[in-house]
Amino acid sequence: MAFDNTTTIIGNITADPELHFGATGTARCTFSIAWNQKRREGEDEVHYFRVTAWGDLAENAAESFRKGNRVWVYGRLNHSKWDTPNGEKRSAVEVSAEDAGLSVRWRPANVSETGSVGSRSAPQMPEPQVPDYEPF
Repeated sequence: MAFDNTTTIIGNITADPELHFGATGTARCTFSIAWNQKRREGEDEVHYFRVTAWGDLAENAAESFRKGNRVWVYGRLNHSKWDTPNGEKRSAVEVSAEDAGLSVRWRPANVSETGSVGSRSAPQMPEPQVPDYEPF
């Protein structure tokens, strides 16, 4: 049976992303997104989602995202339940990110390739060698 639990969430980042590296050198970036749901009574209900990104996506997100940025995240939902030491039941929904980006719905994003440490550019390919004669 096929099961698809992917989602796209759009919201504001609540704190600067945190980047960590595991023992094997794999990058992991975590941050939270807040999403406001409008109610009929005119009140907003705020929902928070914890996001985890891995590898290159983690490094790029940590370098690109800041607190307050409006972002979109596409990924898989993970639901966790646990009991606190006091016996209280808790649960959380986390998104394991597969892709993410800045939202440009209300504000343009300033994107630039600076060539600074940490930014990446396409590898330079060597010029093809052209023979002095026609090979046909």
